[in-house]
Amino acid sequence: MNALVLRSVTNLFFSGWFWAVILILTAVRIYGIIAYDGTGFPDRFFYLHYSDLILTETWWLHEIAQEPLPVTAFRAIGYPLVIAAAKLIAGEGFVSLIQSVQAFVSLAACAILFAALSRLTASNMKAGLAVLGYGLSVGLSYELSLLTDSLFLSCWIILVSVCLLHWLEKQPFSLFDALTIGLLALVMTSFRGNGIHMVLLAVPLVALAVFNRQASILRLGFVGILILLPSLAAYAGIAEWNRYRTGERFFTTGAQIALNQPVFAMARLGADPFQGDDPLRTAIREIAPELTYEQIYQVNTHLYSSEGMTPHQIASANTALYLDTVFENPGVFGRMWLRNFDEKFATGLINPAFGLNQAHLLATGDRAFPGFSSIVKGDSPGFTNIAYAAVYGVGIVLSVVVFAAAILLAPVRLIFRFLSGNPDRITVGISALWIVSILVHAYYGALWVELRYVIMTAPLLAAIGLWAIRPGRTTPSFR
Repeated sequence: MNALVLRSVTNLFFSGWFWAVILILTAVRIYGIIAYDGTGFPDRFFYLHYSDLILTETWWLHEIAQEPLPVTAFRAIGYPLVIAAAKLIAGEGFVSLIQSVQAFVSLAACAILFAALSRLTASNMKAGLAVLGYGLSVGLSYELSLLTDSLFLSCWIILVSVCLLHWLEKQPFSLFDALTIGLLALVMTSFRGNGIHMVLLAVPLVALAVFNRQASILRLGFVGILILLPSLAAYAGIAEWNRYRTGERFFTTGAQIALNQPVFAMARLGADPFQGDDPLRTAIREIAPELTYEQIYQVNTHLYSSEGMTPHQIASANTALYLDTVFENPGVFGRMWLRNFDEKFATGLINPAFGLNQAHLLATGDRAFPGFSSIVKGDSPGFTNIAYAAVYGVGIVLSVVVFAAAILLAPVRLIFRFLSGNPDRITVGISALWIVSILVHAYYGALWVELRYVIMTAPLLAAIGLWAIRPGRTTPSFR
């Protein structure tokens, strides 16, 4: 942790809001680790298998398994390395260790985020509401899981928060600070096939943090390189490693699965992307007429076994099919993009009742409370259920109002502030934060959206919305 972050968090030690939020989040996580096993998301088997290979075999260093979806090509290596390290340290207790590490990193991210949003909104209350909504969201279930999501999102939150603090406090990055942020970006890149994309989507905030009028162009460029170079080097290095193992240069073959879903979605909305005699289109017509997720695996198996295509070639064919479908059907793509927005994001923005119930549902398969509508209709009476529904209802109203303010009101306020003369640092910071948040949603909207993909933007949009409702005074110009 650099000096600015440490000082910013330390300055909150006398804030009741800060300690209330952190203690609530800590208590919930301690309970979660005690009460829940590593939750049963199917993807955990990929990471567990990869970690076992790392610990027991060496052949994967030189080749990939001869199968349609080889895990050492389909998944990035970063998270399996974390699991392997946990197994070496804790043995059979590795799951609890990983849960504890993920919870600790999440709490650290929330503390740094609180400091950044408190400075941005000039209000500990607004920062507290935003961080509490995020910390008690569905993301909690992923902290208890053997999935990349928790550590990945925490790293992204820390990266964004640190950049925001440096901008707001007019504190230039030292070379050490820049390298630290670069290592966070490297972790993100090594965890997910699209990790490098999420690093690049944060560039508007990174650019603000690097900006320093007193620094030479050479120094600014060097600082920027130190931030981005580790992740770019990791991406290039893993791609070259795959060239060594397979003869084909790629980072992961995640497109084997990830890009079928938006193509299938556009087909259901009226596009006709499967006309043609190439192996992929032919296989989809013959093997996956219902366009279900499960049939994607059957298509991959057919292309590998019957058509002799490598996993990389299958991924490349899916990428080409996706791009062809988008460019040939821009109207359908636009409709899919709009439909991909999950309304639960807006209704759960600052709604712990929703978030905790959803987290429990994802972790166990059962609801902690009945559905909100059944309680309101009187189908599930009882004081506890009614109290839950009341909190849930208040959370929905607050969340929708704040979300609408972030999306609609904030841009209007920002435009007027820019038109009024020299914008202050808060105005510029909120503008960059808004742009980054929208870019993340736009990126996933073009592909496939699940709440866990975009949940890290929830506290950012919550803070923006709360600021827009009552922006307060401006600060001196950033000049």
